Amino acid sequence: MARSRHTATITRARFATVDELFRFKESGFTLDPFPGYSDDQWGIKAHNRPWIESAGKFQRGERIVEVGGAYSLLPQRLAEKFGTESWIADDFGAYTSEAVWQRWGDPDAWIAAHPGVQYVKKPLGFFDPAYRDDHFDCVFSVSTLEHIPRKFWRDVIRDMVRITRPGGRQLHSIDIPSLNPALTVAAPIWSRIPVAGRLLAHPLIAWRRAFEAAGVRLDARWPSIPSTLDRRLLAESYDVVYRFYPGVDGARRYSGGNLSLLVELHKDA
Repeated sequence: MARSRHTATITRARFATVDELFRFKESGFTLDPFPGYSDDQWGIKAHNRPWIESAGKFQRGERIVEVGGAYSLLPQRLAEKFGTESWIADDFGAYTSEAVWQRWGDPDAWIAAHPGVQYVKKPLGFFDPAYRDDHFDCVFSVSTLEHIPRKFWRDVIRDMVRITRPGGRQLHSIDIPSLNPALTVAAPIWSRIPVAGRLLAHPLIAWRRAFEAAGVRLDARWPSIPSTLDRRLLAESYDVVYRFYPGVDGARRYSGGNLSLLVELHKDA
């Protein structure tokens, strides 16, 4: 298995807050409407995209890639505002043959209409040479990593570290379910049971374990499961779910109430 010669360290991990969302809204951050987004949207993605721009500290000429970006216009905005070389890494569901990821139109037509961004239609986690070693100054994602099956998490993290240049950085917003108080209290217990804990661990614990299994060091306080009950944290609104997630007349498998785990990672120089 391909592995980077360099290691990486998580320097900060926390949840997005409601106050931050209001500050980002007041800052005037907006993108042109694209599938799944409009500038009147309130929720975790309305927080995450300006957070990426703010925390990224992007510089002219940097190579950056949004993992799972698909139809996102954030990389294009960063290219226009900061002069980055912007990429999107997304197979648009080709690996799993899930048509749902093409629900907003023909990916090839979309790519052709956005020549300012370079697209690679291959999934990460398979160490594909289409993604070069030590290539990107910043690797980031917005509410996409949680859609990857757990069995692939470790290799996806390893692959993202591989393609990050030494001294480079990563920013990830990862959806974490907000459970009711009873399940929140029970989650730390069942997550430690030898068999059940491996298969059914609370996502907050499962992600920490995946980063550690991928060889990433943790040099920050990881949020606790009880902290998810903090009412100051930002949760996805049902308005977003019902306006932006097809099908219009079908049941929604994507539930509201998800929190946003913000992870900042640096690759050793």
